[in-house]
Amino acid sequence: MTSGGPAIFELERFAWEAPDRLELSGRFIGLPEGSAEAPVLVVVARDRVHRLPAVPDDDAGPPEEGRPWRAAFEWQDAPVAFDFAELQLGSDIVVELPKPDLARTRFRRGVRSAAEQPELRKARKLIETKDAAIEKLREELEAAAARHTEAESEARAELDALRAELERTRKEAHAARVQLSQTRSAVDEARSEAEHLLGRLSTFRDAVEDRA
Repeated sequence: MTSGGPAIFELERFAWEAPDRLELSGRFIGLPEGSAEAPVLVVVARDRVHRLPAVPDDDAGPPEEGRPWRAAFEWQDAPVAFDFAELQLGSDIVVELPKPDLARTRFRRGVRSAAEQPELRKARKLIETKDAAIEKLREELEAAAARHTEAESEARAELDALRAELERTRKEAHAARVQLSQTRSAVDEARSEAEHLLGRLSTFRDAVEDRA
């Protein structure tokens, strides 16, 4: 897998094969020995770095000198348009790629080592640090939202309990008013009966006095 000149990747096709899948094909020329790590497609989009692993059931196989090679890569999250892409097979094989196109095109891309681009590694590290900070902030926001939801649920439960207590109090007050009304009616009937008896007693007393 070696040659006298610099290593080259002849890009045959780099295109979207599905809304969440990119396919890459071409051939390597002049690769160093022992460069056969699992391929990863690295893209930079909106100040974020996305690492797309090769499709497990798509048997790309290790690259061989001068032979056609292809691999498919799937997004792990929602796909987005990106500004930069490169193919990595470990740290020794790094190929910068153009933007994907459905048309078949051929390019010759130099194969380099990741260690040859300290500025790129520094920029990628900075983006990854920002991604980590964004992820931490997202987790904090989700935790705060969960706490807010829990507090809201507790407040709603307490309000429901107060409403139930108020309803019970209203029912008890209504029952007390009914009982009071019934008691007043009974008192009024007793008073009327007593007045009637007193009237009869007065009439009887007057009759007795007349006879005397």
